[in-house]
Amino acid sequence: MRESGDLQAGWRLVSILLAIVIVLGLLWYVFGGQTAPTTTATPGEGIKIDPTPPPTTPIVPRAPE
Repeated sequence: MRESGDLQAGWRLVSILLAIVIVLGLLWYVFGGQTAPTTTATPGEGIKIDPTPPPTTPIVPRAPE
């Protein structure tokens, strides 16, 4: 039979680990769920791609000095 001190130390360790798991779970629930919001598209919408490229600045060679 184990002594009551060993049993109390075991339950204390289990309760501390359980408290850590609960705290980490709550932190993940509060902060982790909002870091990457999912974007949903309606069926048939697809991805819209603009066919015109963005305007670019033409490269003008310098005049020889």
